[in-house]
Order: sequence, then C-alpha cells, then structure tokens
Amino acid sequence: MTNFRFLLKNVVTIVACFAGCIIFSGCGDKEKESSNIEVQTKDALTQEMFADETGAKSVTFVTAGAWTSTITGASKSLRSGATVWISISPESGDKAGTHTISINLEPNDTGNERAAVIIISCNGTDITISVTQKATKEDGTLYEKPESGAFDGKITAKVENASEADNANVSKVQALLWDDNIDDDVVIASGSYANGNFTLTLPQTVSNNLLENVEDRFGDPEVEISDKKANIAIVWGFYYYDGDDKRVGSLDYEKGNIYAFFVYADKDVTVTGRSSDNDIYNMSLKKGWNIVYDNPTSIGKKGYTTQSIDGLKWYFYKDDDDIGY
Repeated sequence: MTNFRFLLKNVVTIVACFAGCIIFSGCGDKEKESSNIEVQTKDALTQEMFADETGAKSVTFVTAGAWTSTITGASKSLRSGATVWISISPESGDKAGTHTISINLEPNDTGNERAAVIIISCNGTDITISVTQKATKEDGTLYEKPESGAFDGKITAKVENASEADNANVSKVQALLWDDNIDDDVVIASGSYANGNFTLTLPQTVSNNLLENVEDRFGDPEVEISDKKANIAIVWGFYYYDGDDKRVGSLDYEKGNIYAFFVYADKDVTVTGRSSDNDIYNMSLKKGWNIVYDNPTSIGKKGYTTQSIDGLKWYFYKDDDDIGY
C-alpha cells in the first residue's frame, strides 16, 4: 500500500509539472506573438476626424519584421462606381523597427458619418486602427465640396530624384506660406515621406489672419482684378526635414523653366492683364485651392496662369535656397 501511494504521488507530481510546462509554454508563445507588432500609443488605435479634416494623422508602431496593411470599408458608393476615401502612407515595410504611417482622408461630402478599419500585419499578428470621419465639420455644419475648377488640396506624388532625398534622411515635408507681412515661416500643412513618395494635404480653409488681399499681392494699374475684396494665401515653398526636424532641402514642382505654386482664394476671382513690369496674368482662381503655373513667355518675364500644364514633376533640392520661383 505504501508503494502504491508513493507511485500515485509521483504520477500526480509529473502530471502537474507537465501541465505547468504547457501553460508556461503557451504563455511564452503568446508573449512572442504579441511582440511581433506593438503600437506606441493605444489611443492611436481609434481615430476620429471631422468631415473637412483630411489628413496627416499618424500612428507609430514597432514590428519584429516586415509588415503589410489592408483597409476595409474604404470606399463610398457612387452611381459610377466607388472611390477610395482613405489611404495610408507608407502601405508596407520590408524590415523590423519603428514605423510611422500617415492616415489621409478625402473630405466627407456624403452627409453621413463613415468608418474604415486599417489592419497592420506582421508575422501573423495584427493590430487594427479604427477610423471614423464625421458627417459634419467642427462647427457642426456639413462640408461643401469646392466648386469645379478648384484643387482639393491633396498632394500625393513621387519624387523623381528620390535617392538624393533618401541620402539626406528625409522623413517629412512641410508646406510654408509666403507673405511679406509675416516675419516667421508659417507651416500650413505637414506630410510624410517614405520610399520616394510624399503625401500632404493642404487645409480646406485658411485662417483670416493668414490671408492677404489679392490687390495687395497682384495689384497693378495695368492688371484687372474682378473682385478686389477677395483674399488669398500662397504656398510657395515645400521643404524637407530629417528625423531631427532639421531642414535639409526643398521641393519644386517643375518642368524645364515652368514652375507651379498653390494659391488659396476665399472667393472666386480673376486676375488678368500685363503688368508694368511685363508680367502676364491669366488667372481664374476658384474658391479653395488652385494650382498656378509660372510659365515665362516671350513677351513677359513671368506668365502666371491657372490653365493646366501637363508634365510637371517633383524634384528634391538639397540646397533649400535653390528655388526656381
């Protein structure tokens, strides 16, 4: 009987140890699995934006290896099909480390709240980011789509000489306003740069204190302005910054001797004619953002037009003073 009890005791001990090993092994696997991808801030997994809030929300996470992404619920139904209203940049990464994605949205002109889920995957482990875009702007009113002809303010582009930007350790791009009345640089929008591409969204509206009168900027006895009460803001500079927030270069949107810049107008206005300095104006600015092309002509030093010119591309210049405008 004593031997039987001793044997039974040993069996119970072995079973308990075996069960313990299974439990601890399972915990180890779970811990290993969770470490494949971890978000830096848990609050970042839930994003809420207003109807006119279109981007550059960011989420930072750490992965143990390469990662990919998918987005569900990213389209809205239209009679002609579907359009994607949410995107991220970059969409994937090929190595372990700390990564930051930028979330970019199209303005919500549907009149309804909409939602999407971003799934980031690494080695079989996922994190999900829930994004909700409200039906209204912050002031409670519905978003009104800019009139036809205006530019929506979203810039998603490839940098032609990306290797030079990569060598400069570029991590973000900022758009700066040009205003003679403002001493300091005013950053109007920030965006992300990765893998030779950048994404940046200009704000749907510009604060009154950052606007200047159109006549103050383009006024000339020989230039006709349709509405001298219109106000504008000009983004004339795009600059690159490295991970230490140091300016390392600039971006030009150009083709040969043609350059482009971006003008916001608080109402429709046209600027036409030849100035006393022989600058040619042929601008039809719509309420919202507009692309203006500086196209030198044979009779003018400058030729400002809103008529679309194809073939312009983005180029990085390491010397941030080397701007062609």
